[in-house]
Amino acid sequence: KIKPPVIFSSANYNAAMKAFSQGQYKISLRLFDKLIKQNPPRFLEDNIHFGLGSSYYRLKKYSEAQKHFQKILDDFKMGDKRFNSYVMLGVIHNLQGEKSRALYLLDEALNNSPPERMKPLISRLIRNINEAQNFSVVLFSYLTFFLEVLVVFLLALFLILINFKVTLSVIVYLTIAVLL
Repeated sequence: KIKPPVIFSSANYNAAMKAFSQGQYKISLRLFDKLIKQNPPRFLEDNIHFGLGSSYYRLKKYSEAQKHFQKILDDFKMGDKRFNSYVMLGVIHNLQGEKSRALYLLDEALNNSPPERMKPLISRLIRNINEAQNFSVVLFSYLTFFLEVLVVFLLALFLILINFKVTLSVIVYLTIAVLL
């Protein structure tokens, strides 16, 4: 038997968009997946991939989401979802702790003439990632310092508790040695 050709359904497209906007991400994912198999018009393919990527993102299936956003960057260079895909990939990489990759993608987006309405968003994301990195470095330094002081204090306390004759100058010397 010959199967009839699968024909794109705009009703399914509208249903997928509606499900996504209502937070029904599993349903929207199923509908977008069905749509991509229906030989959609070329001008809607990037929107469908964006819907798939966004649904996977909302379901925290980041590696699946990345595939669809990357496909948009690779195959739809003139599509209207291109810069949104850069942003989503940047956000995902940032969430996964890949700060440098996130910054690279967002910088690439800025350097490829995004629409004016996207520039402030991309710039703000870059600034937030950089500030978070700087905060992490400062926080790590303070925590390291605190732990070093705590170790010296506990060592001194331990020595005192076991009746080891430790003078104040030895404790100060140990504290300075650990901190340097």
